[in-house]
Amino acid sequence: MKKRRPLRIQINGSRKLTAILYKDHWVVVDSKQNDLPLLGWGKFEEKVENNSPVSCKLIYYHYMAYSWGGGLRNMILKRLKREFREEKVPFVR
Repeated sequence: MKKRRPLRIQINGSRKLTAILYKDHWVVVDSKQNDLPLLGWGKFEEKVENNSPVSCKLIYYHYMAYSWGGGLRNMILKRLKREFREEKVPFVR
């Protein structure tokens, strides 16, 4: 069985911030510092209705990460919507 690599998305407006999306967690890293983790989301709620918020656990690796959370999450979601619309990203189960 072929192991799938996580999806890597460069954060808009930054040459060093990258979101790495695994099936069970997401992490934003500083790609200029050997993928040093800055902020993560994990323990996603399993059963969620369409278009409803998903409960998860936030993990702060950097002292300023609490102030970036919402903005980074919105950038990641916007980029994912665009990528799926353009069919550049295969659906990963």
